[in-house]
This record gives sequence, C-alpha cells and structure tokens, in this order.
Amino acid sequence: MEEKAIVVQDLVKQYPRVKAVDGISFTVDKGEIFGLLGPNGAGKTTTIRILLTLIQPTSGETLIYNLNTAKNSEEVRRMCGYVPQDVSADGDLTAYENVLISSKLYGMPPKERKTRIPEDRPGERYGQYFFRRYDAASGDRPSTGKPTPCAFS
Repeated sequence: MEEKAIVVQDLVKQYPRVKAVDGISFTVDKGEIFGLLGPNGAGKTTTIRILLTLIQPTSGETLIYNLNTAKNSEEVRRMCGYVPQDVSADGDLTAYENVLISSKLYGMPPKERKTRIPEDRPGERYGQYFFRRYDAASGDRPSTGKPTPCAFS
C-alpha cells in the first residue's frame, strides 16, 4: 500500500456564524499532485490552514505523513511551507525584513535566525530582490483569478 502524504477524515471547522468546512474527507498519496478546487468560501484556505497547524479544527482528523497535525504541530511546521495566493507580506518591507518577522512569529531562536537568514548584503547569494521592498520586487501583477498550483512531495 502506498504511503499517504495527507489524510483528511471528517474535517469540520465551525465558526460562530458559519461552518467553513463541513465534514470533508480525502487522501493524497506520496508523490501525487493534488488540487483543492472550489468557489470562494468553500473552505479551501481553511482546510489548508488546518493542515498546516495555523488553526485548529472543530472536529475530524488530519495527518501529514502519519503525523496528527493537531498533536504534532512543530514537526508538521518543519515539514511544510505555505505561500497563499495573496501573499500577506508587508509591501513596505524588504523580503529580508518579512522573513525576519515571520521567523520571530514562529519562535525561531535568535542564534538560528543568524545562521538561516542571510544578512543584508546585496549582490551576494540571494541577489538584489531579497533586500528590495516586497512590492517593488513582486512586479505588482494583477491576479488571473486562477488557483496557484502546488504539490506535496
């Protein structure tokens, strides 16, 4: 039997006035390319945020490589990355500054930040865009309205 990269079983997320996710179940095999499609408000982002341990489900179970996401949030966060369609970076900051803020929000120790995030030295390994304001580096393209492709592997 193929190892499952993702297992979602009877997932529910209930907010005070709306049920954002209503009992969905699916699996994704290791190496499979998977798309989560649906109209605005269907619960796609909420499901992804639950899988990535950014919010807790009301009920149901989610596993990433057999790790229960509700019980193993640190391990899951080390394995996964997330880039939303509408990037929530501050356009007045450089990419470096946005990465630095995110590392602090995720509780990365200062010593580890120094080894994993490059210092502000334009022209070295990370090139010119890492130290430019985010909106200047992103191209300010209008959205096509199409989902951004992604894959777990």
